[in-house]
Amino acid sequence: MRDFDTARHYGRRAVSLAGTTGDDGLVSRRRTILLQIEVRDPGRRTPLSRLRDECRALATAFTHDNDRESLFAVRLAEAESYLQERWYVHAAKLYGELLDRIRVEGGIRTETECRCRLAETLLATGDTAAALEHASQALSGALLAQENLLMARSHRILGSALRAVGDTAATEHLAEAASLQSELGLGLRALTCLPEEDLRADRGRPLRGLEHARLRGQPRSADLVATSAVLRPFAGAPGGDDRPQPGQVAGLGQFAVEPRDRVHTHRSRHMGPPRLGPR
Repeated sequence: MRDFDTARHYGRRAVSLAGTTGDDGLVSRRRTILLQIEVRDPGRRTPLSRLRDECRALATAFTHDNDRESLFAVRLAEAESYLQERWYVHAAKLYGELLDRIRVEGGIRTETECRCRLAETLLATGDTAAALEHASQALSGALLAQENLLMARSHRILGSALRAVGDTAATEHLAEAASLQSELGLGLRALTCLPEEDLRADRGRPLRGLEHARLRGQPRSADLVATSAVLRPFAGAPGGDDRPQPGQVAGLGQFAVEPRDRVHTHRSRHMGPPRLGPR
């Protein structure tokens, strides 16, 4: 079960807390997280066209402030809004434009995230060759970044693309994605940006084994509720209250790409380059 209502509650609290700091940039970054939740929620109450307008307004502010990472985050949300309406060509075009800029101005984590989304979108359009290319590069980037969630997503997308062309290497990548998914305690929805109707039913798994970090000061309180917000829809815990307690935050930033706010989980296993086809 993905609790978007609770996520929205935390997102709004994050915006409210950020507003008490007098830091307009922090408010804009928290508004971005709230937009990401709204875009992803299949039961959203706000039209996607309006959410896109809000994304563009924030993009203008981030451009003025020269906040590139936040700019990329909100533009990725804008692209996903097209994806959620199944306007795959529009989404692929925007992801491609973003990737060109991120390769020059962004970091490996943001570039890999964008490649994952572009590969998945291209696969949805039927451009399997391009999807394979970007999925393979995304996996290489995820291995370099050593971030579990990106590895899981990259393996899943590459496996799906290989399966689409009948390549037996698909099994290996899909199995690795499933292993990482189980290790992180997340459901399928956390590994994809595709619209809900394009996914098979998946109840997810409860969050478990996640690191916790102490947060101090009021601005960091905004971080607490913001991270709680973005994690909640993907936990899938059947019953019980798995929300972080005051002063703690689950250590897996699902959406945020801001280096100062992001908490990573890392995978220590040594893995070679992406394998395409039989050994």
